[in-house]
Amino acid sequence: MAPVAGTTPSEKPGFGPITLPVSTHRRRHRIHCPLSLLPLSRAPSRPRPLPTAPSPCPAQLATEDYLDALEWAKGVGGYQGLVDRANANLAELETAVKEISWLDFLSGPDPAVRSNTSVCLTVSDLDADQVKKMAGLLEAEGVALDIGAYRSAPPGFRIWCGPTVESADVKALVPWMRWAHDEVKGSA
Repeated sequence: MAPVAGTTPSEKPGFGPITLPVSTHRRRHRIHCPLSLLPLSRAPSRPRPLPTAPSPCPAQLATEDYLDALEWAKGVGGYQGLVDRANANLAELETAVKEISWLDFLSGPDPAVRSNTSVCLTVSDLDADQVKKMAGLLEAEGVALDIGAYRSAPPGFRIWCGPTVESADVKALVPWMRWAHDEVKGSA
């Protein structure tokens, strides 16, 4: 295809990036968005009206999400606030492990090697199938989704305790874990 008059081969129409204005309720940005990410109209056999304004491309949406996340993080105290929230979530599970004889940390008793975000727990008095049943009960009740340990890990649970989780939610999970344990243990 020959280049259009006034362009070089690398400046062919329809190729290359453009800059689109993006407005949100708080700010107005100009975001660089490749043309290939903009929505294209359907085949001519099924025409549809063209939108009056361009739809945001995935890069624009991701940038907006990132900016919102940074604002939220700043609002909870920045880096230290995020660390404090994750530590508070871990503390809820540390309390549970101290109180529940059958619950332990996969990493062992040393808190220095314990993650404060992706917390892995083991159940000492149930076999792998029974622990899976516990996870299934929690999921069936809508309490915790995808909480079971990884296939290659010992039977147990993975609990996300990062700063986006509320400590009250982690605390509320513990009685449900006791309930699921009692249900599985009682049916054995």
